[in-house]
Amino acid sequence: MDDTILLTPIKRGAEDIPPTDDGLEIPMIDTAHADQVLDLTEAAPDAMIALDEIADNQAGKKAGFQKIIGLMGVSGGAGTTSLAIQMAYDIIKQGGKNGPSVAVIDLDFESGACAAYLDLKAGLSHEDLQGDPSRIDMPLTAAFIRRHKSGIHVLAAENKLGGNDAVNPDVVLALLDTVCDMFDVIILDLPRIWRPWNHAAIGAADHFALVTELTIPSIHKTRHQIDAIEDIVESVRGRTEIIISKMERRTFKNEIKIKDAVKILNRPLTGAICIDGEATLSALNRGIPVGLIRSEGRYVKDARQVINFWASGQQDFKKHSVK
Repeated sequence: MDDTILLTPIKRGAEDIPPTDDGLEIPMIDTAHADQVLDLTEAAPDAMIALDEIADNQAGKKAGFQKIIGLMGVSGGAGTTSLAIQMAYDIIKQGGKNGPSVAVIDLDFESGACAAYLDLKAGLSHEDLQGDPSRIDMPLTAAFIRRHKSGIHVLAAENKLGGNDAVNPDVVLALLDTVCDMFDVIILDLPRIWRPWNHAAIGAADHFALVTELTIPSIHKTRHQIDAIEDIVESVRGRTEIIISKMERRTFKNEIKIKDAVKILNRPLTGAICIDGEATLSALNRGIPVGLIRSEGRYVKDARQVINFWASGQQDFKKHSVK
């Protein structure tokens, strides 16, 4: 008997996705809980940002509003990319018609997943990330940026084995400088393996958070990573933030509690994001933020709580409750 499992090709965004031959079913979008459902029948993988849109972004900037958020997963599978995308979407949604422009920058040029998550074709090639950094300007950078139908702008490169070692770090930094002048809010999805541009990106961030899980190994690894990063990046000493991802709210399932994590880490938490596997999987398969699957789900509300805490401009952890 042939044990080979045949997988039926899935068109992301199709209304009717048949099960694979092995019986696996893909969760459908829950439109009952979505404030808005994107028209996913018109895929726009090559949607480029136009120069007049940059001008609109520039004209609409509010003094002091621009923020740079850096997220770094402590381990693979911590949910950093899905969280970055949901945060970007929530900032746009809360801002309304005249809200801030938001860009997600994937700084992992070997295994980054931001473009793939949103079913976009990465705008950067590895040749673009080499050469003379002085050529990087706003029109050229605009050609590299892709716009998702949710309003999120993405700057990402095609994955390439050894890609992080093949780029010119000065070109990466030039791109970062340029994009920061183009958008109100920048969310950086940072690689876990230390790269030359991590130092500058973390140092420039208004908020830098490690995304981890509520397990003993993950918490201890987070403690070690805090020490290692803060030894290198002096500007974040004492202010590296922690977000617990994939949190199980039914506490009897957790042998380690939030208070235990706080004690081990010796600092308060910025947020704890509830796990919602069904909504996250459905969003991933459809190339959209989780907020378009369950707009008022626990995952979305937890991510929003972190965004609102940062948007308040007050890092008062004594009044900031994470449960």
